[in-house]
Amino acid sequence: MKYGVFDRVEVDDIDIIPFLQANLPPEKLKRLTVSSPLPIAAGSFAQIYAGVLDNSQDVIIKIQRPELSEFLYHDLRMLRVFVFFARFFTPQQVSGDIKSVFKDFKKSTIQETKYLEEVRFANQQYENYRDNPLL
Repeated sequence: MKYGVFDRVEVDDIDIIPFLQANLPPEKLKRLTVSSPLPIAAGSFAQIYAGVLDNSQDVIIKIQRPELSEFLYHDLRMLRVFVFFARFFTPQQVSGDIKSVFKDFKKSTIQETKYLEEVRFANQQYENYRDNPLL
């Protein structure tokens, strides 16, 4: 079953409770209550669910789309082939830039799938700016 969420991005039919039971250690799972079986947001890479910890702290649960790795790496390989051939049809100064842009794009795209790194970065930004009087 597919649901439209916000901007009509298709939502995978993930049964969130069994998914979490299969992927979280029991000591973490017992601290978490999922607020709804339906995602609150969806994007190209993941679906977002709302949850609450046993200390009443609201949390988000970000679940990577099951087919993401397969499609992402396939798409990046195809894009690399396109970039390779584009070099023959563009001036030298541009074709060198195309390779560099592709490398940066690939690196940042793969980085987007590393959710623990995303959490570390968000925490770092919070610490950096939490005492900022302008925020």
